[in-house]
Amino acid sequence: MLRFVSTLLVVLVVMVIGGVVSSVKADDRLATALITAGDNRAEMERAIASAPPEQTEAMQWLIERMPAADLRNLDADFLLENCRLAFEARKSSPWARAIPEAVFLDAVL
Repeated sequence: MLRFVSTLLVVLVVMVIGGVVSSVKADDRLATALITAGDNRAEMERAIASAPPEQTEAMQWLIERMPAADLRNLDADFLLENCRLAFEARKSSPWARAIPEAVFLDAVL
C-alpha cells in the first residue's frame, strides 16, 4: 500500500509540474508574439482584450502562432472580425460543430 501511495504522489507531482511548465510556455509564446509585433503590439493586445469571452483563448492561440509580418501589420478589427466569422461558421452546421477544437484552431481560425 505504501508503494502505491508513493507512486501516486510521484505521478501527481509530475502532473502539477507539467501543468506549470505548460502554462509558462504558453505565457512565453504570447510574450514573444507581443514583442515581435513591435509598434503593432497595442493592436494585438486590443484584439485579445476585445474578443468575446468564448473567443479570447482562440484569439490568444492565433496571435501566439501568427507569422511576424502579420503580427506587425494586422489590426485588431481585422482579427476580431475574422475570429467572429470563424466561430460563426463553426456554429452554422452540425458537422462544423463536430470539428475537434485543435483542428478548428489550426485549420479554420
